[in-house]
Amino acid sequence: MSQSGFLTRTIARVRKTTNEPTVNAKYDDDDIILEIQSAYAELLAELNRNSKEPLSAYVDITMDGSTPAWVLPPTMGAILNVTTVTSNGDFLSHAIPSSRYNAMGRNWRISGNFLFVDPDLYTSSTIFRIEFEPTGSAELHEGTIDATSAIVTTGDYPVITLAAIPTAGALDTRDNAYAGSIFRILNDTGGSGTLKPYVQEHVIKSSDSENRTVTIWTDLSPTPGGTTMTYEIAPVLDSILDKVIAVKVSRWLVSNEGDSRRFKTISQQYIEMMRDMRLRFGKRHKFAGGKVNKDGHANRRGFVFEKHI
Repeated sequence: MSQSGFLTRTIARVRKTTNEPTVNAKYDDDDIILEIQSAYAELLAELNRNSKEPLSAYVDITMDGSTPAWVLPPTMGAILNVTTVTSNGDFLSHAIPSSRYNAMGRNWRISGNFLFVDPDLYTSSTIFRIEFEPTGSAELHEGTIDATSAIVTTGDYPVITLAAIPTAGALDTRDNAYAGSIFRILNDTGGSGTLKPYVQEHVIKSSDSENRTVTIWTDLSPTPGGTTMTYEIAPVLDSILDKVIAVKVSRWLVSNEGDSRRFKTISQQYIEMMRDMRLRFGKRHKFAGGKVNKDGHANRRGFVFEKHI
């Protein structure tokens, strides 16, 4: 039995919730996928807006000593931090831009979707690491590839060639659009030809639209070896977020059809799921958990009495 991907799973939930048929449907899968992508972007913005520690991604840009302008990922939202790192990713320093009124000029700046640098100030070994809030606007898709030829693991990072024609969704043709998204393996036939329904998830380091490839940060384990491997490019998901997206899209569909009774029912589900999602994410993304009264470094006794009921 193979694992179902995010898009396939969400489309099925939307059709079940709205009683929209698969055969002779008014809304085809592409219509629903467009709304899924829109819903994810809106929910991601909602989570980040209410969080002190927003969900983030980062991209590394290596200077070459001559190029003054570098294209940034089109899915980049608010910039959270800019640092320089080693080739191994170790922190070197915070990269602080000079004022626009600095007599020596601006060492670097971000304008629109570009990083502008002074090539004379940065050698070819300088690596900028830009941490940002992703907008979640990348084109999501599911596809099938031949793992024996589409996956290259001989370099520093694994490189995967994506399917030319996805089985669901569409390829994003914008360069580096998938940076920060998830490359998720759903199943693989393996060297024996037997279907292996296991899941691997890897964060995408960068993507190349011209060569139709993505580079991931971590090694594949195990390395897929089958001629038929199903994968998906998907957002970072939690089980509750998966369901909220389906319900949000369902609200859109029934509102278009003027089904007020079903809209009211689905809206109530949406309110309850949104509350659950906010509570989960509000607790999960704290750097430190809660602590009982007086449980801190200033407590000279070295212990804390707890009351148990």
